[in-house]
Amino acid sequence: MSLAFTLASNAVPAYEIHVGPYKESYRTEVRFTDAKHPPVTVLWDGDSNFPYEPTFTKSPDGRWFLLIQKVGSGDNVAWLYSVDDVGRVFSLQTSLDSMAWQFSERVSPLKHAQLYHTGISDPKWTDRKTLTFTLSGSDAKKSESGVTLDLEYDLAKNTISRR
Repeated sequence: MSLAFTLASNAVPAYEIHVGPYKESYRTEVRFTDAKHPPVTVLWDGDSNFPYEPTFTKSPDGRWFLLIQKVGSGDNVAWLYSVDDVGRVFSLQTSLDSMAWQFSERVSPLKHAQLYHTGISDPKWTDRKTLTFTLSGSDAKKSESGVTLDLEYDLAKNTISRR
């Protein structure tokens, strides 16, 4: 099964994100509509094979996309990628979920290691430079307790804050 959607902007070459089965996992490629830009295999944590089919959301100008990857029962990780004017694809050095958990550990008494069903949900681009999302995790020791933070990531400043 393959998933594709088109992203376009005036400055960024138009492209589609293709997700398809590869061996016993999934492989994701950025395919540009202009043949002068070769396809780019998207890496997740240094690997090109995804254990589950990932989901994506894009910035309004198509310059950024967020990949959310399920990694276990109820857990996910999230990586931000940028596409430049000449068709190169880059990921942030640190995953978005890692940055969000670092923020959470400064403001919450519960630490990431104490939680299960952790991850990012409800990503939305409020403009071309801000991504909002919810970070959550359930307390492994106390039912109906955990962390839920409504956060925003500022692309220009590379910072996370509460919304």
